[in-house]
Amino acid sequence: MIFFTEAAKAKVHEFINSTRKEGMTLRIVVASRNEKGFTYKFELEEYANERVNDVYVREGGFATRIDPESAKWLKGATVDWSVQGDRAGFVINNPNQPIPDGTPETLKSEIIEALKTVYDPEIPVNIYDLGLIYNIDIHPDRNVTVKMTLTAPNCPAAEQLPVDVKNKVKSIPGVNDASVDLTWDPPWNKEMMSEAARLQLNM
Repeated sequence: MIFFTEAAKAKVHEFINSTRKEGMTLRIVVASRNEKGFTYKFELEEYANERVNDVYVREGGFATRIDPESAKWLKGATVDWSVQGDRAGFVINNPNQPIPDGTPETLKSEIIEALKTVYDPEIPVNIYDLGLIYNIDIHPDRNVTVKMTLTAPNCPAAEQLPVDVKNKVKSIPGVNDASVDLTWDPPWNKEMMSEAARLQLNM
């Protein structure tokens, strides 16, 4: 999810060792974002201070915690340690746009690409190409409702797949919140699969 340069890893270790405490972790927070970019907050905390839904990154021999809202703005980012004259500190090379393209069309495309990474554990085809996604509704407040179905009511993944869909959509920059509307009308059938899915399954 995020990466650390060797200089950044060394500096984190130095700060952790200076506390003389066992089990210290690094926390990174996206403190604010605007047209000019992001601002971040770095802090060390004890391992017991875990927060609900924290995202963990384990690279460089230490644990990094990121809250879910910050995590979606840090995908693919690299943390470095910069020294310029008498100023030094962590900097982040972040490929994400602090203010995403606001068009529903662009956001929908990103949602579809995210849904193509979700799979029914029993079928080697993503749920979008399987035809399980009936509708993606993007509301003015940037909340998203996904209407979906499953291959059958007794599908072993009936409980987990909607949760996976909600979390995947909510993690997309520009999405405020996400919900899933699970429906059985119309019932899913093989004709709903994309041509690519049929070819992959030899159907």
